[in-house]
Amino acid sequence: SRRDVRVPRRAPLLASRSSPPAPPGNGLGHAGGLAALAVASELMQYTNTALLILLLRRLTRSETMSQLAEAVIGWLRARGGAA
Repeated sequence: SRRDVRVPRRAPLLASRSSPPAPPGNGLGHAGGLAALAVASELMQYTNTALLILLLRRLTRSETMSQLAEAVIGWLRARGGAA
């Protein structure tokens, strides 16, 4: 014979919202945040480049950028690099 098995009712996995969601905005806030992130990323790249040049100028005791370029090219050539 067949038995009637009653399964207890479970609560829903996701609770329903008591109020409807807010209408979406025009996205200017998100676009502004993304633009700020892009600017910050670019600033980090410029800062890192400036710090690297400063470090190389101090290590090579170069006074001008052309002296630094000559020092870097000479270093690369001494190690077999094509510069």
